[in-house]
Amino acid sequence: MKLYNFYNRIKQFKNDTNGNFGVMASTTMLALISGIGLTIDGQRFYSHAEKAQSVADAAGLAAAIAASGENGVPREIAHGTFVEGQTYSAADLGFDLDKGENITFDVEYNSVDREVTVRTTGTVTPIMLQLISKKAIASTNESTVKFEEPGVINPASVLFVLDNSGSMLFDDQPLNFSNLTFSDVSDINSVISGSASRDFANNVANEFSLDNAIPRITALKNNMTSFNTQLATIIGDGANTNDFLRTGILTYNNGIIRESALDWGALDQVQDIDNMSPIGGTDSSVAFEKARQDYINEGLEHFNRNGNMSPSKYLVFMPDGQNTDGNGATIWRAVPDISSTGYFRAWGTQVCRFRNSSGNCIQTYGLRYVHWDVDVQGANGSATTPNEAGFTGNWEEGRYVTPGDDATITDCTALKADNVTIYTIAFALDTGWFNTNNWPDILGGAYDVRREIRRVDEDDVERAFSLLDACATDENTFLLANNATDLQIAFNQIRVQIAEDVVRLRE
Repeated sequence: MKLYNFYNRIKQFKNDTNGNFGVMASTTMLALISGIGLTIDGQRFYSHAEKAQSVADAAGLAAAIAASGENGVPREIAHGTFVEGQTYSAADLGFDLDKGENITFDVEYNSVDREVTVRTTGTVTPIMLQLISKKAIASTNESTVKFEEPGVINPASVLFVLDNSGSMLFDDQPLNFSNLTFSDVSDINSVISGSASRDFANNVANEFSLDNAIPRITALKNNMTSFNTQLATIIGDGANTNDFLRTGILTYNNGIIRESALDWGALDQVQDIDNMSPIGGTDSSVAFEKARQDYINEGLEHFNRNGNMSPSKYLVFMPDGQNTDGNGATIWRAVPDISSTGYFRAWGTQVCRFRNSSGNCIQTYGLRYVHWDVDVQGANGSATTPNEAGFTGNWEEGRYVTPGDDATITDCTALKADNVTIYTIAFALDTGWFNTNNWPDILGGAYDVRREIRRVDEDDVERAFSLLDACATDENTFLLANNATDLQIAFNQIRVQIAEDVVRLRE
């Protein structure tokens, strides 16, 4: 009887095409939503986990240094000190958390093994997975740091060279132009051409901006504030900071905007960080020329203050694009790549413009920038040159660079020879169209003041990457930060490494 009823139900399901397809559609849609949700929220959770680990590392280092200074386990709450039995927020370390994100931590000291363990507990609200009732994703991270005998501090100098050109007003992420309608394309084209009104262009830019996108300068200020505070706290308050730490900052566009020479203690929050205001073109060479001068007498400055002639020296270089020298001037560099491990190969060719009656060329274009990637175009036929691949013309391996690239790399090389560790951060170096925010208002005049979006192409990104790669001390000090969240992770990685070098905690 039961088998017969079950058979009838199967027949009913087979014959009920509306219900059948409804169930199939629901099941398929559920699987599709789950798949998309896992992709989107997976990346969101990855960023959250990276940030939570950074919190654990930073808190562990700060707690270990405090324990070293007190020659034991801290029992009283003091500035920069964490005690057992209390829960702290990541905000206590200056971390900026995204909407829907929470990270707390607690600290445990082991006076026998002389180590401190920090455990973080966090949650991040998913975006897509909420559709299947997943309201939060939890995370746990841990960091254990040994603390050495007190007083083991190596003096350090940290100089920041930061891009404050006009593009730092742009969003940190490109506009999202997926799934456009015909009307959308028309609206976007009117903005690109400059024919749209200011209000209309602004509305279009905002409509296609990602919800979590923020101006690059805002992300930079937030991270510099956190970095400055945490570094001063880790090295020590009062006399320690003023006797062992020297900081300086150079903000630049196509000239130096703000110059705060290396001096004792942390940066001035208002003058050096809050007052950063982007405008103009980009030429890092002017800042690096000054940076090279600033480091000439650093050993003597420390020797006179703390008796150490060989302080740890660092430079943090963060641009958001390629050098333009303010007017886009470029020169042809007939070398394989501007850096030893460049990201691409470019080729130039002379093209005949006019020929005489005999067929001889009497006028040519100059070397033209033609992108030919030996690893892509030449891969199928094993060609190593455009000529081998069947392209005609007088080809030469090289690329266009700005004079500022050459000068910057020369100074980077000299600084590294002087034992300065150079960290480079490639911030928001992505192709696409970007919301310029209030950049046109600041420019004023007739310089496309009605246009609210700007394009960054592949060549611009590759030139910027190549410069940063050439300047970095090694592959470990060349960091990528696609957006504001990545920038926070990059700055924290640098700060933790500097603190570990300065305090010399044992493994």
